[in-house]
Amino acid sequence: MPQNNLNKRLTYKLKNEPCLSFIKTLFDTFPDLELYLVGGMVRDIILNVTNSKDFDFVARNVDVKDLTTELNKLGWCDLTGRDFGVIKFKPAESNQFIDIALPRTEQGKMTGGYRDFTLQVDKKLSLEKDLARRDLTINAMAWDIKNRTLIDPFKGQEDIEAKLIRSVGSPEKRFQEDYSRILRALRFACQFNLKIESKTWTALKKLVPHIVEKRQITQQEHIQRRLAQEIIEENREKYLTQLNSLTPEEKIALVEEDIVPSETLTRELFKALTVNPLGAVKLYDDCGALELLMPEIHDLKGCTQSAKFHSEGDVWTHTLMTLKQISEPEFAEHFPDFKITGVFVLACLLHDIGKPAMRTVDDSISPAKISFSGHAEEGVSIAKKICARLKLSHDSQEKISFMIKHHMLVMSSTAINKFRAHKLAECFIDNQHSLDLLALLYLDIMGALKADGTTDKELFDNTLQRIEEIKETRSHQPKKIIDGAKVIELLEIDAGPFVACILDLIDELKNQGKINRAGDAEKFLREHAVHLKNFAKEISGHNSAELAEKILNSLQL
Repeated sequence: MPQNNLNKRLTYKLKNEPCLSFIKTLFDTFPDLELYLVGGMVRDIILNVTNSKDFDFVARNVDVKDLTTELNKLGWCDLTGRDFGVIKFKPAESNQFIDIALPRTEQGKMTGGYRDFTLQVDKKLSLEKDLARRDLTINAMAWDIKNRTLIDPFKGQEDIEAKLIRSVGSPEKRFQEDYSRILRALRFACQFNLKIESKTWTALKKLVPHIVEKRQITQQEHIQRRLAQEIIEENREKYLTQLNSLTPEEKIALVEEDIVPSETLTRELFKALTVNPLGAVKLYDDCGALELLMPEIHDLKGCTQSAKFHSEGDVWTHTLMTLKQISEPEFAEHFPDFKITGVFVLACLLHDIGKPAMRTVDDSISPAKISFSGHAEEGVSIAKKICARLKLSHDSQEKISFMIKHHMLVMSSTAINKFRAHKLAECFIDNQHSLDLLALLYLDIMGALKADGTTDKELFDNTLQRIEEIKETRSHQPKKIIDGAKVIELLEIDAGPFVACILDLIDELKNQGKINRAGDAEKFLREHAVHLKNFAKEISGHNSAELAEKILNSLQL
């Protein structure tokens, strides 16, 4: 990028951010102050990323006490940040937090643990030495605000122009200082469509197994590490209380911890999956990280499928094609307001994870018939183990399980117009994850090629049309037509699972538009009371939906 153009961009950004008005006051108060914009914001401005909001500054030639005193006049300071040599500052009349650090060096203990190093803060330290501790060259640039010049000792701008991710200094040493930097390198490569430079890639592949390692440390060290990483005052007080309450025996007791916290692993994985679903999966796979985090993925490779339904290849190939569709413009056209998240992409990645375990081959016919009966249910079981390993939230696990469990719902249907309306509505309309499931249905269909090389897009279109028909029918109906008490009264039956079966049946007829009001439901129950009660003995407590469907088929309405 021409230097004049870069200067204009950086100057404009700083001048037009209301939350940065404090900068002029700092310069007026501290004549010797050197203030630099550093890190991601400089990188993003060079890359012309316009939605960046995180501002990080390095302040030289000023005492931290004097700086915090002045900042407190201009807003609010989180002094706990001083443990990192960083001040968390929120300007007055702004909700944005800004990091302001004094120059510092980091002496890594070479354990790979996040924040497992010794900090040395020095207001006189040269900016170049401060930048030298950073992970990647694209993150080791600074903008001198007073002199309006770019400081780039490790040629990060050149690497951006060459579309390269390169470590600062020795790649092995940089990753060994903090193994989470491996994940950051992968994420930035995905986010900005950059290639990881060869020496950095070699070191990354060599050291990637360490991201899932554990180690034993004393209870005292464990709490001290948590305390050093925490910036929220309430949490810091909690850790301080724990630390002070330890007995001598408890202090030296050994505990096991992840070298890279699972929260960090998952956060970086999800960031990469969100910005580049297919690219992230392929990059994680190429370096070995995918198999470390989800070894179950390996069995998708070489798991052959019927060419009649999947001429694209094995389950892994189909999975990659499914992920590829997320970034296609046609997906955005069908789902214009859809928010792609790491959880959603993970569900897409795992949607067929149960296939290898459930694969059967019938050699008695030619060509042999390959089946995967029950793979959705098996997939849920496997996915739950992966989610637990990644320590996902309950809500995230629920979404992934729901999507995998129901992703085959309409796939085997020969005529979507004959598919149970209630079941369709239950999965594609009424659930909080219905839109995610519909999006997966589209991706799954578009990622599968029939024998003639075409997709079954018509199935998605017909499903979408049926969903809209159900919504239209519902728009003219009350939300609830009848309750269990009325069913018990009209059929003269006892409370129990058969009542739920009848309500399921009423809901089906409601979604079909055959029962639209309470009077319709009551009339139906009176007219068919004898016939309905004949099925009561077949209820087991677990087959309500199946029995409702059997009754429906017997009525010939």
